[in-house]
Amino acid sequence: MEPLKFVRAGKWLVPLRDPLAKWFRGLSLKQHLLLTVLMPFLLASVAIPLFFRLTGDAHSRSIEDAARERGLAIVQLLAPAAEFGIAVRSPAHLDHLLQTVLDQQDVVAVTIYSHAGEVIAEGGRAEVATPSLIVTTTRARLIEARNGRISFAAPVTSAPVAFDDVEAAGLSADAPLAQDTMGWVYVELDTHASAQRENSAILFFLLLALVTLLFSACSALHLAHKVDEPLAHLARAVRRMLDGDVDASVPVDAVSPELQSLQDGVNALGRAIANLQGTMHRRIEETTGILAYQVRHDPLTGLSNRRAFEEALDEAMSASRRASDQSALCFMDLDHFKLVNDAGGHAAGDALLCEIAMLIQHRLRTQDLICRIGGDEFALILRGCTRDDAKCITMSLCEAIAALSFYWEDECFKVSVSIGVTLIDETATSKMDLLKAADAACYSAKRHGRNQVVVHQGARLA
Repeated sequence: MEPLKFVRAGKWLVPLRDPLAKWFRGLSLKQHLLLTVLMPFLLASVAIPLFFRLTGDAHSRSIEDAARERGLAIVQLLAPAAEFGIAVRSPAHLDHLLQTVLDQQDVVAVTIYSHAGEVIAEGGRAEVATPSLIVTTTRARLIEARNGRISFAAPVTSAPVAFDDVEAAGLSADAPLAQDTMGWVYVELDTHASAQRENSAILFFLLLALVTLLFSACSALHLAHKVDEPLAHLARAVRRMLDGDVDASVPVDAVSPELQSLQDGVNALGRAIANLQGTMHRRIEETTGILAYQVRHDPLTGLSNRRAFEEALDEAMSASRRASDQSALCFMDLDHFKLVNDAGGHAAGDALLCEIAMLIQHRLRTQDLICRIGGDEFALILRGCTRDDAKCITMSLCEAIAALSFYWEDECFKVSVSIGVTLIDETATSKMDLLKAADAACYSAKRHGRNQVVVHQGARLA
């Protein structure tokens, strides 16, 4: 116990204190300043490795957690965006999706599987992919994390509304709609790049701090009494930059050209960081906007897709309950569209769909919404619309489409449309009931001769 008491009392320093004080007093001003500058280098050479050794695991976990959140967000956006490409096996659409996702930070591999578990599109090089785990996934989730790579998968599901095949399949018009898994999307992220970027940023700021110390030492040797305040400004600006304030700047008022250049350099660095940050934010916003647009819009016609249609239908139902605002839901199914596809091919069918989409858009009001929900099927939500107004608008659309002459390779095609209408008001009990009612009305229009409008009125059709 006696030796421990000796250490705690600090008595072991007494023999060293006087010699150290005498040696320190014998140093010149230049040696004092050099010692003051060199001591941080000596301490940093010990502290920095120790710091990274102690915080390395926590730093790696934070990078991995961020990558997991980003990966889940990507597959959740990619799954609905890939629905159309899987359904029609469109290489151009799928390649565009793959390239968009591969452009995201840290994404190194993307694969799209069919419902049979076959690869129909892939980009990058996957290292930890396990197909058996991917094709059994029922929701967006993390699959594996190994060797610095994290993999994610999500199912691509679809609940199509079909009109032409109801009678052929022997199903009732009121039969419930099934939701099937069309395939899966797989995304793999590499966390090594993020770790390297963060480590580079840390080293960059450490080097910047060391350079600042070196300049302060040189300035202290020559103009110690004149440069204290400018150096204090520089130190504060650097700390603000390290804290994330990229707008930090210092006045260029030093007495020496060298210090003025240093002040200009710090200001230029702050502006460069601010510009880089702004550029990165703009690119992220642009990419996010593109993905968000693709999730909610049909890539062929540019109309809103089924996801946007269901959201708008929910909003219309809420408005009808909240403010007694009446709207109308319309299902449109083109008649004789298959003849155009068979005669002119899919290119002709696509061109006809675009032309009809534009025709419908020009004849609707600004508050109305048109969506493409299937191959040749469209849905309308006519907001603030009575039964008579809805029938008038849809009859006008029937006449306009029937009068349309579509030319393809010197051949003229005529098509028409069957429309089913149901009202969205406070009596609507559920979204499924509205969809069934509009579906039944549209089916009745096709069954009774096509090219007409049928309005669903409670338990009967008119």
